[in-house]
Amino acid sequence: MEKDNYIGMLLDERYKVEQLIGVGGMAYVFTAKDTKEDKTVAVKILKDEFANNREFVKKFINESKVLATLSHPSIVEVFDVSFDNDVKFMVMEYIDGITLKEYMETSNGPLNWKDSVHFMIQILRALQHAHARGVIHRDIKPHNIMILTDGTIKVMDFGISKIAREEVKSSTEHTLGSVHYISPEQAQGLSTNEKSDIYSLGCVLYEMLTGKKPFDSDNPVTVALMHSKNVAPSPRSINPDIPVGLEQIIVKAMEKNPDMRYQSASEMIQALQMFRKNPDIVFNYNNDEQSQEEETSVEVNERVSVIADGSATATEDISYSHTSEVPVVTGGNELEDDKSDDDGDDDDEVEVERSFFLPILTGITLVIILVAVIFVASLLKDAFVNESWKNPEFQMPNLLGMQIDDAKETYSTQLDIAVSAEQYSETYEKGAIMEQSVDEGLLCKNGVSVDVIISKGVKMITVPDVLNFDYTVAEKTLKNEGLLVETKFQYDDDIEKDLVVKTEPSAKEEVAPGTKVVLYVSKGRYVSVVKVPNLEGMTLDAAKAMIESKDLTWNIEYQHSEQAKDIVIDQSIQPETEVDSKTEITLYVSDGTPPTKSISVNFMLPSNANGTFTFQIFIDGSLATQKTVDASTIDGSTKIALDGNGTQLVVVKIKNEGNGKTAEYGRYNINFDDGGSIEVISQKIEQAFVEIDGLLIVTEPVYTQPAYSQPEQTESVSQNLQPQQPMDTSAPEDTQASDDTQASSEDTSNVVQ
Repeated sequence: MEKDNYIGMLLDERYKVEQLIGVGGMAYVFTAKDTKEDKTVAVKILKDEFANNREFVKKFINESKVLATLSHPSIVEVFDVSFDNDVKFMVMEYIDGITLKEYMETSNGPLNWKDSVHFMIQILRALQHAHARGVIHRDIKPHNIMILTDGTIKVMDFGISKIAREEVKSSTEHTLGSVHYISPEQAQGLSTNEKSDIYSLGCVLYEMLTGKKPFDSDNPVTVALMHSKNVAPSPRSINPDIPVGLEQIIVKAMEKNPDMRYQSASEMIQALQMFRKNPDIVFNYNNDEQSQEEETSVEVNERVSVIADGSATATEDISYSHTSEVPVVTGGNELEDDKSDDDGDDDDEVEVERSFFLPILTGITLVIILVAVIFVASLLKDAFVNESWKNPEFQMPNLLGMQIDDAKETYSTQLDIAVSAEQYSETYEKGAIMEQSVDEGLLCKNGVSVDVIISKGVKMITVPDVLNFDYTVAEKTLKNEGLLVETKFQYDDDIEKDLVVKTEPSAKEEVAPGTKVVLYVSKGRYVSVVKVPNLEGMTLDAAKAMIESKDLTWNIEYQHSEQAKDIVIDQSIQPETEVDSKTEITLYVSDGTPPTKSISVNFMLPSNANGTFTFQIFIDGSLATQKTVDASTIDGSTKIALDGNGTQLVVVKIKNEGNGKTAEYGRYNINFDDGGSIEVISQKIEQAFVEIDGLLIVTEPVYTQPAYSQPEQTESVSQNLQPQQPMDTSAPEDTQASDDTQASSEDTSNVVQ
């Protein structure tokens, strides 16, 4: 597929491809929009020629799994990898910056040593992290190093180059971009390790400080051979401003023999830090002087035959400086040395061979002498008196990386180690020595004082408390603290949608920079649709259990009912109605008492009643209601509504509002359930009004109206009931004297039920 065809494509329903920003030998690189997290990312899409190669994809997948384990501020982070579909791609952190290559091109000359060392230490720290996890870059070059606007370094493309070379061993064209920085063992097809990356870094540092590549030619094969056989021109011969110590670092990093290079990224970091602390430092690398003495410039005309594809052959004249160490190119068909001379002059060839022989013979002689010396020394060791060695000279050891307690114990008889300061460090563990005042390799006497700076470890970050924050705000807050963020969504009944429920690690926990913090964000309450069950007739406990089983909630209201206590008599939502989960249903539950019924009763006044009076109605001993009337405004009676259930005792009292006197009007049994039938127990209307001085005095007899009429049924009464005959009231429950019997009997005869 053509690269332009990827523009606008949505990969994995998430990454929308936007703009082409780079083309490599194996892949295209685009900017893309992560639609899920609303951020810009870089997407590397494999070209068809690789994407359709099963073996290549398999290796790429395995390598990607390893790359996913890398997490370092100076390494471009890999977010996602996809190989399931036709388009094979990798999603990475998008870096807004320029490559080191572009930076050097815009500098118009060599970089100053301070910037170069600053960049190089960052690159080395990235490699230190990768090497510790078994990942070798194998393609270190300025093109794979990004520089941000703040001077921060990001290393890219870990592992990809290894796979590409394994797949295209028969073709040199795929290594053109890296051949200027390739290690001798890579050029020869030998096994590689972290020391190969060290060599490539030496080449990069060489170019930064000189503005030139260590070896250059139009023919990549020639360049590869130069890396294997030649010694690069002295950096200071190109740029005299380069300090001697820094030149030594470059030379050691670019040693042809991997065993003579820095053995780790950490070791090279230590050297650079020592130089940065003291730019006038001169390192005591034992092989340097010997190498300088033995170095001989030799002009060699050599024809190089290269079988690239089985047919093509390239020939090139090469001029190089030759040392006593002569590597042999053994990389199969890629790089073969043709020892024949084009002009047929065998003398040149013989002279070259002789120049090789003399240094080799000299070296063998020196080795024999050295072995003999060591042997003799071992025999004579015990012959010397201890007093002659009270203050022997020894080489200052490398303390960097050692725990302070271990260093003091190990060198207790030789060194007086004192801690001068403590500093945070991303490179050294807590308690490890990160700087020493006396450089490694210097000759010292027993008891020499050494000031060291020890590491406080990585400066920890306190995880901010972002609970109940909007998750977008929480993400920015955590990222501003130097933390990585992963967002996960989950249902929560208590936390509103899009607010943070919790974090892992939890808030206020101390973590290292770059630690991943998982944000758990609420999706709101989980809602499902359920049918309301029929709860009527159930006991309250059974109804509550049924509601909870349906993921509903309940509320209770008690009502009067003839049903037994705690029986559900009704529900707020009818059965089989579909509602959301957690919906509340009100249960109407019987309190075990029958409901009240209302009746109206007409209470009569004597025809000569005079004044304002209050009827007080007591039901089962409690004041139920009362009503005040003016006798002059009513037509002989007043209607009063009464509420009750079953048969209840009703006592009526009359009060004269003019003088405050009260007397009993009558006593009755009223059956509220059958429409309000009344049984008169006692009734003394006239006497009650006499007792309260409520009658107008006249000289002639006054006709008396009935005390009360048949009660009127209210709407609450379901049927009309016939009046009952009054019960015998000859012995009313009263405290009146026997001479009142006649009046009481007369009143009772006027009662109509």
